[in-house]
Amino acid sequence: MTETLETRLYKTLKKNPDFDTVKQFIYAGVDCNLSYVDRYSRTFQSPIQLAVKTDRRETLRLLYKHRNSPTRIQLKKHLTFYINHHDRLQEEKNEILFHYTVSRLLYTRITKHSKIVFDTLIAALHDYDHAKYRTRNLSKGSTTEIFLQLRIYTLFQKIIEMKINSNNNESTIIEEELLHNLETYYFLISIKNIPVIITREMINETFSIISMHKPHLKKYYQSIAENVISKIEKLKINQEYTIPTGWIRHAVCVSFQRINETHIVIRIDNLAPDHPSDMHKIVHSTKEFNITQPKILGQLHVDHLEMNLNYFILLIDSVKRDLTFEDGKSLIYNLDGQIINLHQIQMRVPCFVEQARANCFVKCFHPGFWIRVGEKDPKLYKRLLLAEKDNANLFASRCIEEYQHNFNHLFDQFTTLVENEDIQNPPFPNRKRLQDKLKMSYKQHYKHLLNNNNIEHCSLLDDKYIRLRFENNNKPIDFKNLFIKSRVLMIGEAGCGKTTVCQYITYSWAIERKLWSNQFEWIFYIKMRNLNSKIYPSQSNNYLLIDIIEKECFQGHKLDDFEKQTLANQFENSSNILWILDGFDERMIPEYLYSVEQELLTKSYLLLTSRTYATYNFPYDIQIQIQNFTETDMENYISKYFSFTLRTTGRECWTFISCCEQLRQTARIPACLEIICSLWENDKDKLEFGISKGKLYQKMCDYLLRRYLLKFNYLCNSALIGRDIYQEPNALVFEHLEHLAFEATKEHRFTINGHEIKKIVGLQFRSVLQIFLLIPKTQDDSSSLLLENVYYFVHRSFQEYLCARYIIRILKSSCSTEQKKEVIQFITHEKYNRHIRDTFCLFFELENFNLCIDQFWLAVESEPRDLVGLRHCSRIAQWFPKGTCLFSLDDQRKIDQRTTDIILAWISNKDRRAHDYANIYIFEWFADVIDYQYWLTAWKEDLFMENSLKRRYFLPDLWPIENINVLKQKYDSISTDVEGLHQLITRGPTMHNLKRLGLDYNLFRLYTTDDHSETAQFLKKAQEQARRRESITTLAEFNRILQNYKSFANLNRRSEILGKETWPLKISPSVLENMNNETLRLLTTSQENSLFFRYFELPIIPFLKLYANQNDLNDEILCSLIVLITISSNYILTAPPNQKRLIRAHYNETFADIEMDEYRRNRVIHAFDQARHEYGYSSFFPHDFV
Repeated sequence: MTETLETRLYKTLKKNPDFDTVKQFIYAGVDCNLSYVDRYSRTFQSPIQLAVKTDRRETLRLLYKHRNSPTRIQLKKHLTFYINHHDRLQEEKNEILFHYTVSRLLYTRITKHSKIVFDTLIAALHDYDHAKYRTRNLSKGSTTEIFLQLRIYTLFQKIIEMKINSNNNESTIIEEELLHNLETYYFLISIKNIPVIITREMINETFSIISMHKPHLKKYYQSIAENVISKIEKLKINQEYTIPTGWIRHAVCVSFQRINETHIVIRIDNLAPDHPSDMHKIVHSTKEFNITQPKILGQLHVDHLEMNLNYFILLIDSVKRDLTFEDGKSLIYNLDGQIINLHQIQMRVPCFVEQARANCFVKCFHPGFWIRVGEKDPKLYKRLLLAEKDNANLFASRCIEEYQHNFNHLFDQFTTLVENEDIQNPPFPNRKRLQDKLKMSYKQHYKHLLNNNNIEHCSLLDDKYIRLRFENNNKPIDFKNLFIKSRVLMIGEAGCGKTTVCQYITYSWAIERKLWSNQFEWIFYIKMRNLNSKIYPSQSNNYLLIDIIEKECFQGHKLDDFEKQTLANQFENSSNILWILDGFDERMIPEYLYSVEQELLTKSYLLLTSRTYATYNFPYDIQIQIQNFTETDMENYISKYFSFTLRTTGRECWTFISCCEQLRQTARIPACLEIICSLWENDKDKLEFGISKGKLYQKMCDYLLRRYLLKFNYLCNSALIGRDIYQEPNALVFEHLEHLAFEATKEHRFTINGHEIKKIVGLQFRSVLQIFLLIPKTQDDSSSLLLENVYYFVHRSFQEYLCARYIIRILKSSCSTEQKKEVIQFITHEKYNRHIRDTFCLFFELENFNLCIDQFWLAVESEPRDLVGLRHCSRIAQWFPKGTCLFSLDDQRKIDQRTTDIILAWISNKDRRAHDYANIYIFEWFADVIDYQYWLTAWKEDLFMENSLKRRYFLPDLWPIENINVLKQKYDSISTDVEGLHQLITRGPTMHNLKRLGLDYNLFRLYTTDDHSETAQFLKKAQEQARRRESITTLAEFNRILQNYKSFANLNRRSEILGKETWPLKISPSVLENMNNETLRLLTTSQENSLFFRYFELPIIPFLKLYANQNDLNDEILCSLIVLITISSNYILTAPPNQKRLIRAHYNETFADIEMDEYRRNRVIHAFDQARHEYGYSSFFPHDFV
C-alpha cells in the first residue's frame, strides 16, 4: 500500500528529520496537523511534537511557519474513519471508536484529565460563582486548552449526528466552527510545545531582555507569527482568527475578523466586569450583573499586517508565558500603540452578560461563538451550549479506572487500522455487504431486457444481447476498451441500443463477469429521465446524491443511515467507481436537483449516453459513436428470435426486412425489431414494401392491440376479421395510451407515475399495461404497488407516435373546446423544441393528418414566433425528412410557402446585409431541398457585383480584392462541386479548398498571419480552452482577449489554413454578470469584424438581465448586442403576446424567462424588426398565407 505524505513525514521526523526532506513534504501539501498514533505508548503525536523531540530547530521553525489550517477535506478523513468502522450492534465499541477518533484530532485522550478538572469546567459552563465540591474550591484547575477540547469533542459529535440525518444547513455551520476551533487549539498546542522553559523569574522581564537570553525563542515566535499573519490574510469576509491570551489568572481572546475585501477588525473578547474596569462599555447594569460589550480596537488594512510582525510576536509571547496584569493590559488593549496603522471604526457589537468570577477561560470564547454561530442559527447555538454541559458531566463520571482500562483494551484495534492507513475505506465485510446488496438489486432488475414487450415471456438479457459496434473518429473500438479514457460520451440515435449497453455493463458487473472487474469496484447506474419532479418531488431539505443512489440503484433495498454515510464516503474517497448516466437527452431535471446533476457530471469515471444533438457541451475525454444494428446484427437477432424449427420463417423475415428501406431503418432499434419479428411471425401480411415510418408504427401498434384483444378479452381471430379494431369497446385503452403519451410529452417527461395513469384510465389500469407499451420501473405486479410505481414507454419513439395520434384525434374530433385548446397551445409553444421534432414528423405520416392540417398550421404560425425568423423555417423543415411524406399538391404548396419559398427569396435578395452565420447555417440546413443552381447563381452574381460593399457571400475579412479578381477569371472553369464551392466561399482560399476545386493555389494570395511563435501565450491558452470546450471565467481575462482580438482572430485563421478545426471560445455567464462599459466598448469594436461569432460563444441571458435591470450600462449597445448574439447563435428569442413584460430565451431544450418593463421589451422587439429587414429575414415573417 502506498504511504501517504503524512506517514512519510512522520517516519522522517522520527528517524532522520532532514530539513530539506521535510521542506519537500511541506511544499507538496502535507497536513502538518494530522497526528500519528504510537501503538506502543498509546499516544498521539503531531509533526510539531515529534520535531520537538528530535531537537531539530530549523525543522521545527519550518513546521511552525508552514503549519496549514485544518480543512474540510482533512476533517472528512476523520469522519470517514468513524462512519466506516461504526457497528450499530456494538454500542460500547462505537463509543470507544468515537473517543478514539476525537483523540486523534486533539493529540490526547480527553478522559485522561482528573474529575476535579471537569467539575471546575462544569461550574464555569454554568456561570457559577464561588462553586465548591465537598469543600474543594472549583475556581482553579481548568484551562482554555481543556475547554477547547470539550468544544471540539462536542462539535465533532454533532457533525456525526447531522451527517447521518442529512441536515446540511446546520452541518455546514458546525463544520466551519469546528475548523475555527481546531485552528485555535493547534495554535495553542504549537506554542505550548516550544522547547524553551519559561521560569518564574521570566514573568517580570520584558520580552526584549528575554529574547537576548533566549534567541531561539524569538525565532520560534517569529515563525508562528508569520504563519498567523498569512492565515489572517486568507480569511474570507466574516471569518475570524482567534488568539486566546491574557495575563496571570485571567483569559482573554483577541479576534481578527475580516469585514470586507481590504480590512480586518481587531476585537477584544473579555467579559470580566472589572478586569480591567475601564476598557469595556457597560451597556446595562443591575445589582446581580452587568451587560457588557467586547471592545473594538480598530480596523487594519490587510496590506499592513506584515508590518505588525512584532505585535503578533508579542501576542504569541503572552500566550507562552504569564504576563503581569499591567503588561497584559497594555499589550492586548494597544495602550502603547504597538499596532501600526490601526484606525478607529464604528460598528455594531453584540452585548453579553458578564462572566462569573472564575470562568474567564470559558467566557472569553463566548462572544466569538455567538457571532459565528448564534447570529446565524440561535436555536443551534443553544443546543450546542447544552451539549457541552452534558458532555462535561459525562466526562466527570467517566474519569475512573474501569473506563480507562476498557479504553486501553480496544485502543489497539483501531490503532492497527490507522497505522495501515485504512482511513478512507470501510472494513472489507461492510464494503462487501453493501456491494452484495447493490448487485442483488441489479440482478433482479436488469436480468431481462428492459424494453421487452413479449407477452408470452421475458427475454433474458444474455439470450438476446447482440454485441454492438462502437467507433471513435471512424475507428472501431472494442467493447472491452470502452473505458480506455475516464470520461466517455456515448452518442447514438434513438433506439440504437444505448440503454441496453448500459444495462449489460451493469448486469455483467453484478454477476461478477471479468468485464473491467479490476478497474471498477463500484458501478452506479442512473437513468436520467427518472430525475424528475414526479419521482423526486420538492422537499424542504435538498436531495443528496445518496438519496438518488438509494432509489435508482438499490431498488427495493432500504439503506440505513450508516450505510448511506458509508456509501457517501465512498463517493468522495474512492477512485474506482464507474458512474453510468443513461439518456442525457431525456433529462427533465427540476431546479432543486441541479446540484445533484452537477455533482454527477464531475465524477472522474463517467459513461454518459445521449442522442447526438443533446450533449450540451459535456466535457469528455473520448466520444464513442454507438452504431445502429448492422445488417449482420439484425440477421443474428432474427436468428435468435426464431427457434430452430422456425429457421425458414426467420430467413423469410430477414429477406423481407432487408428489401424494405423503412423496415430496415426501424429494425435497427432493438425494441422495434422484436415487435417486427412478432408481427412477421403472426401477421406478416400486414407488412408491405415501401412502408413509411408512421405506417410501420401503426402496423406494430395494430398488432399489439389485436394481441391484447385476443388474449385478455377472449375474442377470436374470426371475430375481428374485417373490423376496425380501434372501434372495439375494449380498444378504448389504446386511446388512454395516446392521452398518457400526450400528457407526458406536454410536461417534457418520459415517465408517468401510477396516480397519473389512474386519473386518466380509471378502472382500466391493468388493461393499459397489458398492451405492453408501458413498462414499469419496478417489476412488481402487486396491486398495492401499481399506483406507487413509475412507468415509461417501451421506447421513446412509441411515445412520440402515440402523442402524434392524440394530436390528430383531438384536432379532427368534436371533443371539448378545452382539449382542443390544450393541443393547439402545445403545438404553438413546442414548435421550437427539438425534443418534439419526431412527434411532428410522425404527425405528417399518419392517416387523416390532412383533415386537421389547417388548424395545425394556424397554431404553428401563431405567436410567440422566433424574433429572427431564421430558425422558424429550419425547425419546420425538420418535420419533413426527405422522401418520408406524401402530400397532396395543396399541402405541399403550404409547406413550400413556409420553407423553400422563403429561403429562395433570401438567397436571391441582393439588398440584404452580409451575415456570416446565416451563409453557413442556411446552406447546411437547406442545401438538400434547394436546387443547387440557385446557390450557384447567387454566388456568381455576388462575386461579379460591381459594388464590393454589397457582397453578401464573399466577405472582405476572408476575400481581399486581389483574390476576388483571380476567382472572377477562373470562375467559369470551376468544378460544379457545390459543397466544395461553399467551403471555399465561407472558409476563404486555402490550399485544401482550392485543390478540391481544381484551382492553382499559386494564383491566390493565401491568408497569412504573424509568426505563430510570437503569439502571446495567453491567446494560445484561450484557443486550447476553446478546443476543450472550457469557458473563460473572469472578466479581466475576457477583456484582455478582446483587447487583443485581432491577434486571437489571426491565430484561429492560421489554424484553419493549416487544416485544423477551431471552436468558438465559450464565455461563462458569471463573467458577463459583472460586465462594465469598457467590456461593452471592446465588444462593440470587436464584433464589427464579420467573423467575430466564429471565435466567441456568448450566452444571451446575462445580456438580457443587464438590459432588464436598468443599470449604468449603455442600453443602446446592450440592445444591439442582444440582437447580434441571437442572430449569430442557436438561441431563439420569443415575445409571448399574453405576457407584456416577458422575453423568453430558448437554448437547446431549455428556456429562461426574463422580465423587463414594457418600454424596454418593445425596444428589443423593434430592434429585431429592424434587424430582420437589414439582414433579409423579413420574408420569414409573412402575416398570412394564401
